[in-house]
Amino acid sequence: MFFNLSKPLKEMFCQPRKHLTQIALVLVFLFESAAAQECGKTRDLIDYINKFHLEPRELNDDFSARIFGSFLNHLDPQKIYFTREDSVSLSRFALSLDDMILRNSCEFPEEVAILLRRRIERTHRLMDSLLRSPMNYSRKQPGPPIRQIPSLAANSSALREVISGQVKLAVYNRASRICAVNNEALTVESFLKNESAAREKVRRRLEETRISQLEAINDKPYITAQFWKSICSTYDPHTTFLSSSEGEAFQSALRMTKKSFGIELTFNRAGVPSISRLHPGGPAWRSNLLKVGDVLMGLKPDDYPEVDFADLDEHEILGALYDPAVSRAQFRIKKAEGRDVVIVLVKEELENTENLISSFVLTGPVKAGYIELPGFYTSLESDPSKGCGEDVAHEIIKLKREGIQALILDLRNNGGGSLKEVLDLAGIFVDYGPLGILDRKAEAPLTLRDQNRGVLYDGPLVILVNQLSASASEFISAALQDYRRALIVGTTTYGKATGQQVMDVPAYISSGGQLKITTSRIYRITRGSLQRTGVTPDIHLPDISEALDRTEASNPHALFPGSTSKKVYFTPGPELPGEQLRQASRKRIAQSAPFRSIDSLITLLNEPPPLQLNAYLNYHRTLSRHFEIIQANPVKIGVQPTAIDRQVHAVDRYHQQISDQAMDEIARSIYLHETLQILDQWINQKR
Repeated sequence: MFFNLSKPLKEMFCQPRKHLTQIALVLVFLFESAAAQECGKTRDLIDYINKFHLEPRELNDDFSARIFGSFLNHLDPQKIYFTREDSVSLSRFALSLDDMILRNSCEFPEEVAILLRRRIERTHRLMDSLLRSPMNYSRKQPGPPIRQIPSLAANSSALREVISGQVKLAVYNRASRICAVNNEALTVESFLKNESAAREKVRRRLEETRISQLEAINDKPYITAQFWKSICSTYDPHTTFLSSSEGEAFQSALRMTKKSFGIELTFNRAGVPSISRLHPGGPAWRSNLLKVGDVLMGLKPDDYPEVDFADLDEHEILGALYDPAVSRAQFRIKKAEGRDVVIVLVKEELENTENLISSFVLTGPVKAGYIELPGFYTSLESDPSKGCGEDVAHEIIKLKREGIQALILDLRNNGGGSLKEVLDLAGIFVDYGPLGILDRKAEAPLTLRDQNRGVLYDGPLVILVNQLSASASEFISAALQDYRRALIVGTTTYGKATGQQVMDVPAYISSGGQLKITTSRIYRITRGSLQRTGVTPDIHLPDISEALDRTEASNPHALFPGSTSKKVYFTPGPELPGEQLRQASRKRIAQSAPFRSIDSLITLLNEPPPLQLNAYLNYHRTLSRHFEIIQANPVKIGVQPTAIDRQVHAVDRYHQQISDQAMDEIARSIYLHETLQILDQWINQKR
């Protein structure tokens, strides 16, 4: 869906799941912690954050203005509720929130909550009225921005135009999905045929959203929690208040196991989810009622309304399936032969396939090993020596036995994780020595080192990155770039060079929840910083993530780099042939139809989509054509598992399925094809 909900509501019960069934789960937390999470504790919260944060804030008019703007934006980031008139009406608080907090007053968040209720009702009344009859699809009007941060509409009349655009785009996209399900091309005729059904689906979904939003806002502890989150965000983007369930989700992302129904999904072009794998021995597998290819129609957590997957996009469906707050649910399944099945499953602790590391041998102009590392997970419950660093080492040993000439480490979309693991991983490629500098508040800077002498792999190494590579993945990319140990290939990375510490909220502030507080800056061994700038690749490959502009620097409260007095000494390797490889790669990319289509998509997605019907259909066809060109990459890469993995797959069908699907994606990757060309030229130049 392309209509937008307010960010805090998404954070509490709509991200990644945005459906009515999550309300009661959220309210459990709200009621349990209501007594402790009174806004009168806000001063204590700020004092506690100031004890640990790199840049403590003084309660004054400047901080007050920051909180004022942050809270309104936090409740309405897409600017579909409040207007500039509303902001002006509340402006008496802008420079007085510091005084309010000091006297433990709750006036500001309570007044904003009252206004937000009215504005939600206003917006949804307008949306409902627009969706009761066909809209004027021939009128030209600006679409909602994709890349740019929206600004407040001047008044209710201007807001109507904004909301009209949101709703119209939602109808277009819903009609497009209906056409795809029916195997119809999206044309004027097919749109008009399906327009009424699309409008009704959007209207029904928005009504559910309205109910869920008002249910949450009617509870004072909810508003207090959002007020606290907005205060935390004024320190920096990564300092935040986490509810008990949010804290558990954060920790589970770093684990090698997670609670799961044992179902993994794939989505067709229409966004319909079907089972791609069943985890052997897991709840779904043991049921003997489900198999690969069955379609998931819906999910009903115990005692709550059903989530109808027909109304959700891929992100929302995955969110509902993997929601850590849901441990038991009833599934509605359509079997391949057409009959419907209802089955109840209970989650169990299973292997976290999101953190599963596997290696493959790529054959082409060179024989290269390939390892994708989705995150820097660690073992939190069992053997502390186990984690992604050790797992990567095992994969490299297997690849070396295959006689590889080069290695590709894929850190695209890797958002970071454990600092310990990234140090262990860097040590695989660098002999004993410094890797970076950690600068903590009120402490002497600390040199981060690889504690183990020797290297496991010393051959040609490429690290793939994109704009969604952040934190720990940036750290290792920078360290190996500074040592001239690897070529960094892709796009400029996210730009996060700060470290956070997660700690329980003291009982005198709240009876539950955690605080994630930025407590350190991290510097390169050159004493430079990645903060707000990221790692600049040695060779640029265009990536669709560049269209989003979701970087550290795009956040208004991102910390600035700072500086460190610490000096470290290291010995970089010989100069890498970056310029020659860069020029040759640039020529190949210019002649590549898939890469040209990626550049075109980045340009298209930088602008709001058109809302006049014929213009939108042309826009949709253009996007589809470019995606088809990318998917139809004529060059196929030779790829196979290692000999050791082939032996494992002979007796482990589940991991063979995972491997087969990964190999299919790898074989069609234009990025890996280009990387092999880069490695081929690099190796030949060394001879």
